Amino acid sequence: DQVPVDICVNSILCCPIEVARQNRLKIYHMGTSHRNPITWPQEEKIIPPYLRGHMASKAVDIPDARMIYSRTYYNLIYFLRMKIPAKLYWWYASRLGTDGQKKEAARFVRVEKTIDKMISTFGFFVENEWIYDGT
Repeated sequence: DQVPVDICVNSILCCPIEVARQNRLKIYHMGTSHRNPITWPQEEKIIPPYLRGHMASKAVDIPDARMIYSRTYYNLIYFLRMKIPAKLYWWYASRLGTDGQKKEAARFVRVEKTIDKMISTFGFFVENEWIYDGT
């Protein structure tokens, strides 16, 4: 499920109040998959233009969101677009670069590691789907 954060926050704030008013425990689930699904292909069309129009001030790369269905192909693209540039820049900066380049290269390596960790953490949830029918 890809649920807008305001829905999550509203649910987190409202559900405890509702539960406190009753003498039995309720379990709440909120999501979009059953009634109004947001599919990955829809997200693939919507997110990139939004990200490009709202780039972070310290962006390392142009934002891109593509569904890659082959793990091998994904690993190859990730290696070529993220790992190699980060390591090469770090290698160059640590030997020949200015202090600013060394700092920037270290940040690039940290960003690459963070992305790698995030992708491996969310991979299970991206590759699987659970539909809860609360009706």
